[in-house]
Amino acid sequence: MLGKSVFRRIYSLPVPSVAAIDGHALGLGCVMAMACQKRYMVDSKKLIGLNEVAVGMPVPEWLGVRFRDLTGSRVAEDLLGVGAALTATEACSAGLVDSVFASKSEMDAAAVDFLQTRAAASAYAQSETLGALRRHFLDYFDQSSERDNKRFWAAISHPDTQRSIERALEKLSSRKKK
Repeated sequence: MLGKSVFRRIYSLPVPSVAAIDGHALGLGCVMAMACQKRYMVDSKKLIGLNEVAVGMPVPEWLGVRFRDLTGSRVAEDLLGVGAALTATEACSAGLVDSVFASKSEMDAAAVDFLQTRAAASAYAQSETLGALRRHFLDYFDQSSERDNKRFWAAISHPDTQRSIERALEKLSSRKKK
């Protein structure tokens, strides 16, 4: 559950944060990006998304709520229901990514610009505002932890999940033999 605690730490930062994505951000990579205030991605063949369902695991409730907050209910149900992975452009259209850039250097410059602009504003006012805006989700996140842990252990031991894990391992071992 380390990923969950890292997510919480990033999400509750009292300062602005940016995920600058120049590679695949599937599963935990997407989770960490969703913890940030801004998500920037280079336009390439790299993918972002919560692919839990595609590999046989249900999306944790708190994570589905955060995804829904970013993308809206209809998009969240469509994408999470199948564990879809999106290109940068698709993710931007869905609301999962805020901006798409032609190159890493353009993305990095935009991230620095965002952070410098925010650094010029009152740190106290920003911190209090971010805290107020995020408090409701953080309260929910903290209160749902035990329920989510029970659901995770039930899911990981479910026969469907075990079969999905076995298939994934077989697929990986067959790749190594080639």
